[in-house]
Amino acid sequence: MYLYYCIQETSRVKAPVVSPLNYHVQVRDFIKKNEPRVWAFFIDKQNKEKELEKFKLALLKNTYRLDEEVNAEVYTALNKAKEGLSFEYPVQVYQIEGDQDMNAGIVFYQGEAHIVLSGSIISKLNPDELTVLFAHEISHAILWNMEDGQFETTERIITAIANDYSNSASYHETARVFNLCTEIFADKGALKVCGDKNLVISTLLKISTGLDRVSPAKYIEQAKEIVARDKQGSEGHTHPENYIRALAAEWTQEEPEHAEKKILKLIQGSLNVEHLDIFQQEYMQEQTKKTLQVLLGPQWFRTDPTEHLAKDYFRNFKFIEQAKFTKEELTILLKVDKSTKEYLSYLLMDFCMVDPDLSVIPFAQASTVARTLELEDIFDKIVMKELKLSKHTFKEMKRVWEVEFEKVGE
Repeated sequence: MYLYYCIQETSRVKAPVVSPLNYHVQVRDFIKKNEPRVWAFFIDKQNKEKELEKFKLALLKNTYRLDEEVNAEVYTALNKAKEGLSFEYPVQVYQIEGDQDMNAGIVFYQGEAHIVLSGSIISKLNPDELTVLFAHEISHAILWNMEDGQFETTERIITAIANDYSNSASYHETARVFNLCTEIFADKGALKVCGDKNLVISTLLKISTGLDRVSPAKYIEQAKEIVARDKQGSEGHTHPENYIRALAAEWTQEEPEHAEKKILKLIQGSLNVEHLDIFQQEYMQEQTKKTLQVLLGPQWFRTDPTEHLAKDYFRNFKFIEQAKFTKEELTILLKVDKSTKEYLSYLLMDFCMVDPDLSVIPFAQASTVARTLELEDIFDKIVMKELKLSKHTFKEMKRVWEVEFEKVGE
């Protein structure tokens, strides 16, 4: 389901019946704290007037506006969704002209919501599923209207920053995850109205597959099979994959206290240094520093070259006596993506090579850290690759560094 959405007023919005996801709140708070001038500019609603006017004209030119008397079943489902979400704004429904894939979206314009349908959605969905669809779309409007439109402003800011290629890739990932969480929120609103995860899933499947009959229970089994085999997370940019949304609906209904954390983990997958959002980036910076503190714990390793390299990574780097990973840190680091393990292995390798006077001893210390993080095999392969060693030569080298390591008393 696509979305084109803008805000014009929020004065008539009641306390929402569905709460925003923690991720929405965290991103909003991050931007307000770190980009106050950008926030002040984007919060100004007058900057969107011209864009809204153009959209409304295009809407009228390219759609058929459904009449409440002629299409009574549509508005019956719509009003049920509005009532379930305590949404008091008037809503108009439109059907896009021409042969289109089944889809839906919503725009909020001058105190009115406009839901746009495409394809054969009306004939494909039963009345309850149509209510689910409308509840999903209205939930978008509810989220964007919350707290004087702060989450809609957040979405526009994070998207604008992400589209500027001079900015960190972490902003692009943050915008992506923010959008995916927004769809989860909208599904959460739909579930609030219908109270049945199976209805949410059947609506999703009928729209995405075009089938007349689907089995939510069987699809949940399929989704669990996918998750058991794949830990990479969502590859979607605007919507999570159907299997993620189906599991999210089940968890939201069956275990609401833990659902959100599980859903975000499912969306993001294993910690991957190639796809870090702004929060994961901060976390990896801290874990990089911690890894260096553990690696450089021995006094013999604290030479001028190693200290200078450590401060190239972190200006405020400080050595810590007998630094160790906490249980919480290891719980996360032992489950990271392969790319993250390679990153940590190269980090260790850098410090093995920086001071020739230390000879091979740093490799033994690095190997110990690698073993703690369960990436010894990857570290060994990187050492062989970078030093151009055969397996036989590497085994001999490893024996030497272990002997030398024992001599320094570590």
